[in-house]
Amino acid sequence: LNSFVIDSALIPANQEPDDWQKVVGSRYEFQYPANLLSLKEEAADRVYLEERDSNMRGGVMISATNQMFDQAHIEGMYGRIDNPEPVTINNRTWYSYVWGDTGATARIYMTGMPTGTLRVSFGSTPDEEVYPIVYDTHLQTEILNTFSF
Repeated sequence: LNSFVIDSALIPANQEPDDWQKVVGSRYEFQYPANLLSLKEEAADRVYLEERDSNMRGGVMISATNQMFDQAHIEGMYGRIDNPEPVTINNRTWYSYVWGDTGATARIYMTGMPTGTLRVSFGSTPDEEVYPIVYDTHLQTEILNTFSF
């Protein structure tokens, strides 16, 4: 599970993002398309967005830690991530990897902030009837492009 090949024809036509909403936290702010995702949980250093449309499956978890970011030592759920993929979005380098376990899959992006590390996880469970957010790298990039610190 190192990379995805996305066929844009798989994205349902009604899934184009619009009506962007802003979340302003103490350490970062970002926007998300309110027609596709809804804010389910917001805490000091964590935000959870869930799919709004039954044609899309998954959610987005944003979390910040006080630990300073070190791209040479990225830790996943089960230990160190070897060779995360660097992705530059809006002049910021994010380091991405894919994680999967017991039917769930997530594309995770991490980057440094002035006050620590930001982790954004786009996760889904597989379902042939809906389009999982974990495969929509276009939507992921659009959301990541809105982050500021």
